[in-house]
Amino acid sequence: LRGVARKGASHGPVDLVEVVRTTQRFFSTLVQKSGIRFEVETPTEPLWVNGDSGKIQQILVNLLSNARDALKGRGDGKVSLLLRGDGAACQIEVRDNGPGIPRELQRKVLN
Repeated sequence: LRGVARKGASHGPVDLVEVVRTTQRFFSTLVQKSGIRFEVETPTEPLWVNGDSGKIQQILVNLLSNARDALKGRGDGKVSLLLRGDGAACQIEVRDNGPGIPRELQRKVLN
């Protein structure tokens, strides 16, 4: 993970489609034997933002790893990584079908 995150250690133009696809290749190897389905949706055209590709990828891998961990022991585990954008704004979404964060911990975790 550290090697992947250090790869893009500069701030500048970043194609989020390429970052998501690189993350997909990396994370696919982590979940390959776990039985978890991993789905990715990206636009076909580049989606440019100003940022640090390594840090963005590290955040994505951390979120995906948390999702994977939440699915341990589930036979029907599914993780999705979705990228949407229109040139003016973009959205990256990580979803899983795990049990979620217990209500009593949500305020602590999400604040």
